[in-house]
Amino acid sequence: MKKFWLIFGGIAIFVTALTICLVAIFCGDKGNDDTLQDQDNPPQIIVPTISSNDLILYTNQSNDIFYQVECESDYTVNFLCNFEQVLISDEKICVSESGEYYFDIVVKVNDIDYTKRTNVYCYDKITHLDCNIYDKNNNSVDKLFVGNSYFVDISVNSKIIDGNLSFSENLGEINIQKQNQNIVASFKVESYGQTKFVFSVFDFVEEIEIVTYCPIDNFNVNIVYPNLYLFNTDYLLQANTDEKFNSTSFSFSLDDKNFESYEIQISNPSVIKIVENKIIALNCGESYVNFVATDGSLYVEKYLVSVENILVDQIAFCEQSVELDVNQSYIPQFSISPVYALCDLSFDIDFDQSISFDSAGNYTLNLVDNLTNKSCQMNFVVKDVVVISYQLHFNNSFLTEYNATYTNDTLTLTGKDTTIIYFDYSIVKSDNSSYTGSILSNTEITGEDLECDVQTNSNTVILSTSYK
Repeated sequence: MKKFWLIFGGIAIFVTALTICLVAIFCGDKGNDDTLQDQDNPPQIIVPTISSNDLILYTNQSNDIFYQVECESDYTVNFLCNFEQVLISDEKICVSESGEYYFDIVVKVNDIDYTKRTNVYCYDKITHLDCNIYDKNNNSVDKLFVGNSYFVDISVNSKIIDGNLSFSENLGEINIQKQNQNIVASFKVESYGQTKFVFSVFDFVEEIEIVTYCPIDNFNVNIVYPNLYLFNTDYLLQANTDEKFNSTSFSFSLDDKNFESYEIQISNPSVIKIVENKIIALNCGESYVNFVATDGSLYVEKYLVSVENILVDQIAFCEQSVELDVNQSYIPQFSISPVYALCDLSFDIDFDQSISFDSAGNYTLNLVDNLTNKSCQMNFVVKDVVVISYQLHFNNSFLTEYNATYTNDTLTLTGKDTTIIYFDYSIVKSDNSSYTGSILSNTEITGEDLECDVQTNSNTVILSTSYK
């Protein structure tokens, strides 16, 4: 019985469901077709795909907003930002103050807003640049040489965003790396000349100029006189006139492509020295003057300078023999040949300028050059001094006849007119020896007073006359 009711109930349910379906099918044309269609196909929701990159820029720099929207339906785009420092217009963004900001990209599809947040990083503008160049040993340099590799480190006072570093044609670029506020670039110098680095970012541009050089491979040196001489400093002028030099000048130059990076070395500083591009002889011998490049090329040029002594060839006194009285002064005179020769003269008797002897006798004065051992000799004959006084005695008849007077070795004649005067005299010396004789004078007597001087010299009596 129970089984019967179960079967009957199932058939009833099936008939009821079938009836409802047939009614819906036959009555469908009489209802609203759109309503039935919307109920069968509800609207599809379209979600756009929005992509964008974070923006990095400098203050007051206007930059495009880069974004991308993928959508199968029409859409509109707006930008939403709540920071007063950020200005967005015509899909461009400008920030007035450094800092970190963000804005939303709003895409409207079917009246539904979809947003994508984008970060904005703003930095102060670059106003200052520091540039340092280093060699392969990490030493700071300010001159570049062809064939060498270097790297340049450029640092600025703000973050480098889109920095650009360009080079001159004579540099071969190897690698550039950007590190926050630094740009490091390695390169190799290919030719000499003016080198230029140009760093530019936003509205900041700066040029850095450095001259490149070739390594030194030649020195243009001219030493006027490679052979120098030593001689008496008192005769340098005459020595130079004779084309003998104890100093010489030199000139130095390099090609335009080389940098004057060198030093001068002396192999034997006891022989020569250098003062203001002049080589000066100190002692005889030889010394090299080395011009050494300090630009890393290790180039060296050597010049040999010889220094010789010019020694005395001959030395002589101007007089070989001299007679002197006791304590009489004499200045010895001598000569050396050549006059500018180096010498070391010494006398065997000490004296300042003049020489004298305090006793009679025969003496010698020797002059020796201690460098060459050449010598000369002067002989002196020294005599005692004999004091002799004279007295003249004239014939009395002569004095009376010629009205003559004799006082203080002066004979005065007046009164007789004659052209020839004869008078007798006698000389009495202090040793009581005496001499007598006559004097003949051809002096013409004109009646005027005539003065006659009687002078004595050894054993001779001289009468000289003159008008008073």
